Amino acid sequence: MVPQYTNDDFFTGETVCGEGVVAPCDAFGTAAAFATEMEAMPTSVERVRGKWWARLSAPGYLDATDWNGPFDTEAQARESIESMYEVDPETGEDLGDA
Repeated sequence: MVPQYTNDDFFTGETVCGEGVVAPCDAFGTAAAFATEMEAMPTSVERVRGKWWARLSAPGYLDATDWNGPFDTEAQARESIESMYEVDPETGEDLGDA
């Protein structure tokens, strides 16, 4: 899987069970659409601007990890990928194979 980083605006929400849900704003357009479309039905929605987000994605497939964030810097987002998944933050290669 390949690391992806973005500082696009994201919607964040919390469900009645206390679980957090996040998604890029451009995928939904409005907070109301985000709240309606999320399976977990967030009870609150906030738009987060100017922060960094990170995930691993399999190019050509729909497989991807959940977005991690928000982070103040791209460097922090990269550090999260390395520490959370133990992969190279540039390539996604397993650090255990090095």
